[in-house]
This record gives sequence, C-alpha cells and structure tokens, in this order.
Amino acid sequence: MSNEKLVQAIEELKAARAAAKAAQDEWDRIQALLNALPGVEWAKVQLASTKASLGFADDIVRQLAVDAYGVDGNKKPAEGVGIRVMTKLVYDEAVALGWAMDKRMALKLDAKAFEKIAKASQLEFVTEEEAPIATIAKEL
Repeated sequence: MSNEKLVQAIEELKAARAAAKAAQDEWDRIQALLNALPGVEWAKVQLASTKASLGFADDIVRQLAVDAYGVDGNKKPAEGVGIRVMTKLVYDEAVALGWAMDKRMALKLDAKAFEKIAKASQLEFVTEEEAPIATIAKEL
C-alpha cells in the first residue's frame, strides 16, 4: 500500500470524525434546549410510568388469554385477542450436543440448525410441546 493512500485514508478519517463530532455537538445542544423546557422532567417520569403500566396491562391480557385458551381451547377468547399455538421442541442441550458431535456436525450446538433437523427426524430424545402465545390487536 502506498503512503499516498494511507495519507488520504487518514484525511478521510479526520473528516469523518469531525462530522461525527459536529453532529454529536448539535444533538447535545438540542437535548440541552429540550431539557431546559418547563415540564420536561415531569413528562419523562410520566412517559416511563405510562410505559410501565402499558407493559403490565399487556402482560395481564396475554396471561388471561392463554389461561382462557387452556380452559376452553377457544383461539379467539375476546375481541382483538387471539391465540397462536407454536410448536416448541423440548430436549436436553447436552444430549443434543452429544448427538451433533457424534454426527460430526458441531463442536457447539447450533440450536436453530439442530431444531430444523429434529423437526424433520424422529430423534428419541426430542419431544414436541405446544406453547400457546396470545396476540393482541393494535387497535382494540
């Protein structure tokens, strides 16, 4: 590599660093202006609180929907709420790794690849388990 290319690359790096610093400085300036506005701290606390409440309410709806599905098998337990049943493979990772190493497939278990093989094959140490997952419409 010629010295000329290195010097050019260094100049490009300097320009990129300067542009990144200018962008960061502008972001910091705008952030400082925003933080100086009255009510910003209250709005941040309110936003965090409402996000936490939303997450809690979402978790409750999902759990109640899965519970209702478990009772009556209805995949549409309420308007805007559904149940999707996923198949989950259940296996001991150590046994699966031993199997993969025996087949000269891996030194480390690649769970995604293993599960593809396990779904297509009947491996005695792998079982399938249905796992219901609640889905909630964005507009309730």
